Amino acid sequence: MAQRISQMPAEAIPAAQASLPYSSVERGIGAMTQPNMGMKNMNDGSTYPKFGNPQPERNIAGQLQNVQQNAVALAPQKAAEAQGMVVKKLNEDSTAAYQAQNDMQTTLANIMEATGNNEATIEMGNAQLFPKRMQEIAFSRKMGRMMG
Repeated sequence: MAQRISQMPAEAIPAAQASLPYSSVERGIGAMTQPNMGMKNMNDGSTYPKFGNPQPERNIAGQLQNVQQNAVALAPQKAAEAQGMVVKKLNEDSTAAYQAQNDMQTTLANIMEATGNNEATIEMGNAQLFPKRMQEIAFSRKMGRMMG
């Protein structure tokens, strides 16, 4: 954090600090002297701790940042997990529906084959028996759903 550079009031400057520039000039290192006295860290107006160890506060700030960043990173992961669960459920439902339909078709094919020479298929096309056959098909579908 940038610190303010301002002149200390003359009455707040200790004698040793006030005489330092003159002493430096006498020793030939006057160019290294700052143009103003500045101020002590305790008077600079910052909120940073002056006398204590700042590490506990820094650790707490780091832990808070860690929690925040984990929450930010967790959101897309949870969204992807939810999307994966939806896709999995859709696949399971689709597979179950396919299996029920396949079982019904297999059962129907076995019944038709058991009657011999595709007579059941021909009989199914008979217009006079159409309502009876539709009832049997509806019944077979219900049974297929109950078993699947």
